[in-house]
Amino acid sequence: MTSILVEGTRGKSGAVEMIVSALEHKGASVVGKITGKETTILYRGKRIPIVRKRGLFFIDSENREVLRKYSHCDFKVFENQALSAYTMRAVHNIIKPDVVVIPNIRFEHQDRLGETIDEQAKSFAVNLRGAKALITAEKKERVLLILAKYCEKYGIRLIKTNIPCDVAPSMQSIYIANEVIKLVTGSGLEQSVIETLLNRQRRVISICRSKRYGIDYFTASKANDVESAADILRHLETLTDKTFCFLCYFRKDRSERTQAFAPFLRELAENRRVDKIFVAGHHLRALPKHTKITHTSNGETAIKHCKSKGVILVTAVNGVNDFMREVEADLV
Repeated sequence: MTSILVEGTRGKSGAVEMIVSALEHKGASVVGKITGKETTILYRGKRIPIVRKRGLFFIDSENREVLRKYSHCDFKVFENQALSAYTMRAVHNIIKPDVVVIPNIRFEHQDRLGETIDEQAKSFAVNLRGAKALITAEKKERVLLILAKYCEKYGIRLIKTNIPCDVAPSMQSIYIANEVIKLVTGSGLEQSVIETLLNRQRRVISICRSKRYGIDYFTASKANDVESAADILRHLETLTDKTFCFLCYFRKDRSERTQAFAPFLRELAENRRVDKIFVAGHHLRALPKHTKITHTSNGETAIKHCKSKGVILVTAVNGVNDFMREVEADLV
């Protein structure tokens, strides 16, 4: 059984799903496990939820049970949430990956993996020992240098995924999966298959229309780091000539994230394509004061503004909270 472990900051679940789908397209027997909003097994085109019992549970026991149950598969593709240096190492010890996939490493203001981007990159790099190859789409030179240093130290092949600059962030998993397939099967996906996947993804990440409110909107609340949010804005600017209204929610338990977004919101407010920025949640005093930035306690204010001005609503910063869940569910 060839083991593939996907870790990093953004796009892990999507990469696992795409790799599993690509391997199945090649006729391989494969099992995947993602740990996004809902822990799920991917097997023979089916999504099988893992129902966790209330109270404490051990992720190592859960992973070992999946490995045991699907030991007949030729490939196993697991997501590593990497919540801390300890959990990252523990998952590596259980999965024992032949191939490690890191879509990207984005700076998160959480000291569990390091207080700087360099420290966080090293937290991933030191766990590469034992793998045969590392596939990454990371572009920051300082991060690549750290990954390359440890790949050389451990005798690991470093494969940099070549992704066109005009590709939307969520489409990158297609190119990453193709590199994985080439490595583990000897040949990549047919170009026609890649184009089909790209077209399918374009439909998924397009600007939507809310029939209920009669406004256009784009949900980007999963992009909860500055670099990802900036990538999405650049992508949106290529889709339309309209201007945007941002609705940003800041969580009580993520004060560092609020501080990290403060400079970005200032830049956003100076962007001619941005009409208004509504901010809600906690630690809002850390955010800059600007005529375009308005505090709100509900999403209805932003929706009414978009309807009256004819601008596109973009939800951003945090999606794991009742406020944003209700707003995004209400828009559909």
